[in-house]
Amino acid sequence: MKNPTEINLASLPWLPLAAKTAFPKNPAIYFAIDSTDTIQYIGRSVNPRARWQNHHKYE
Repeated sequence: MKNPTEINLASLPWLPLAAKTAFPKNPAIYFAIDSTDTIQYIGRSVNPRARWQNHHKYE
């Protein structure tokens, strides 16, 4: 098992929220990080693209 403290978030693939149409359709664990690099949310989804396409807090 991977130790979470050893994960370098900067090395993970990322996309800005404005590019949500490019989000993967594959199951994933994702992080929502704000402009100060603070993790605001950690989630999992079977289809992150669909999850964020119509997110009620996107506006």
